[in-house]
Amino acid sequence: MGNCESSTHDKQIHPLKDEPVNLQNRGIPSSGDSLQSPPPHVFDSIKGGQAFSLEPASLTNPSETINTSDWSNVKDALNRNRQIEEQIMKDHRKLEKVIKLLLLGPAESGKSTILKQIKIIHLHGFSMADLAEKKPLIFRNIYESIIQLIKGAHSLGFELPANLQADIDTFCLFFNDYQFGDQMEFPKTMYPVVKRIWANERIKEVYVQRSDVYVMDCAKYFLENIDRICSESYIPITSDVLYSRQQTVGVSEIRYNYKDLEFRIFDVGGQKNQRRKWIHLFDNVTSIVSAFLF
Repeated sequence: MGNCESSTHDKQIHPLKDEPVNLQNRGIPSSGDSLQSPPPHVFDSIKGGQAFSLEPASLTNPSETINTSDWSNVKDALNRNRQIEEQIMKDHRKLEKVIKLLLLGPAESGKSTILKQIKIIHLHGFSMADLAEKKPLIFRNIYESIIQLIKGAHSLGFELPANLQADIDTFCLFFNDYQFGDQMEFPKTMYPVVKRIWANERIKEVYVQRSDVYVMDCAKYFLENIDRICSESYIPITSDVLYSRQQTVGVSEIRYNYKDLEFRIFDVGGQKNQRRKWIHLFDNVTSIVSAFLF
């Protein structure tokens, strides 16, 4: 076969990779030139020969590219950004002195009692108005205690004497449709009935065996103080509030300062239908206090 010579017209040249570039004609020193004198910073644009500067025009002369109103908006945005960052730093330094404690545990494990004790120690206890507001709750605890003792006696198979059964029937009939609401006095007609029921040895035996049947721990305390609680001049004392039992619904919070720290303590309901609310309180928690029953 004969020799074939490729001409320059047949060779495809990539416009960016293969085209030879004369660096000297574009003002850029070649590898053999001296680098002591810097190259000029103005080049001819490939498209249309328009010259451009290497230095950003927006920094050298803002008025040439941004009008006055736009430049003012930029400065306002920068100022707002600086203010937001300063506020974030202030909030961060403030949160470093906040101790967030979360009380978790099953129902009736003593979480609310811990919260009450902290309030007594660090927040000067309960005011007279706070104590007076607890009267309906204490009366309800007495009623619930008697009902639980009666149910426990039946569950344990105790035979109750006729006079005790008569008092039980009278008690249940009276409180069948009774609403405690904001009652500030315990029903006077039920005071001797409650006293006789608690005086029975069979009922007290139910309290002793409360590991087998459910009876509130506060039952003995309130029933042994029934004379004071049912008096006309009754005002709850601090121990009455500590022993009182109320189901926690939702979230309770107390705050107090100790030295240079701020403590925030949260108490949440321990029932299963309340535990889904726990997840919302885990943000920025310092410590978790778990309460358990033994």
